[in-house]
Amino acid sequence: MLRQAEEMRIGHVLSSILYRIYSTVDRYQCQHEYVGGDMKKQDAIGEKIKEARMRLRISQQQLAHAIGVSDKTISAYEVGRIDPPIDVLKKISLTTQHPITYFLGLDQSSIEAKLDQIGRELEQIRKIIKTKKK
Repeated sequence: MLRQAEEMRIGHVLSSILYRIYSTVDRYQCQHEYVGGDMKKQDAIGEKIKEARMRLRISQQQLAHAIGVSDKTISAYEVGRIDPPIDVLKKISLTTQHPITYFLGLDQSSIEAKLDQIGRELEQIRKIIKTKKK
């Protein structure tokens, strides 16, 4: 009975960690919310892409060529018609020399806090597993 309870606790902790990871990804993927019937942009990824491109003083065509998409695709990203897939966003991040968190609207301290919490939870799991082996 005790072993089953420990396994359930480990499962709960792992589920909690996965939930936090997926919710961070969802922040990126679900950037629109409906408010009173209107679609409202939560994070202006397109604006940030344009701002980063302008800081480098490169055209949409130049950015498009650097990351392997068309200039029309860059335009669509910048005006918010479509959101870039995460792999494209990584390329934009590397090309513009901005951290991916800049485009996602995440600040470094919140990410570090989440990673610290995940680290503490993983340590709890290690301790539980270690005591089980004894």
